[in-house]
Amino acid sequence: MNPEELKALVRLFYEDIWNKGNVAALDVFLEPDFVFHNPVFPVGNNGIEGYRRIVNTMHLGFPDQHWVLEDVLVDNDKVVTRWKMYGTHTGPYLGIAPTGKEVTISGMSIERFVGSKIAEQWVISDALGFLLQEGFTPSRPVPEPAGF
Repeated sequence: MNPEELKALVRLFYEDIWNKGNVAALDVFLEPDFVFHNPVFPVGNNGIEGYRRIVNTMHLGFPDQHWVLEDVLVDNDKVVTRWKMYGTHTGPYLGIAPTGKEVTISGMSIERFVGSKIAEQWVISDALGFLLQEGFTPSRPVPEPAGF
């Protein structure tokens, strides 16, 4: 695929999967043996079913979430995306009870493509910024994450 096609595909991926929560479309976007790298979700999240759990977890915690892609860059088979997620924390999220607070999470992703499907994704987000927005401080530690 050429760079413009890859950019368009990533934009569609974020719109369908993250903004709309259309987890049924993951089969269209991801390779069956998809590999996911993210320190917030460190284990058990590879493959389409693992990623589906992540999307569902995010949508449970932030049902109104909206992702804005600020930069989309292509280098061969990789697409680098700088994004912001806006949402209201109205459901449980990784052991953190809903706060009702509006939050913004900034981050970057790299998607590696094989043909027209994502084979691997690396994600880094501003987890500390999120926790500070939620009101956590060194004197108010974050609870242990619950399974999802």
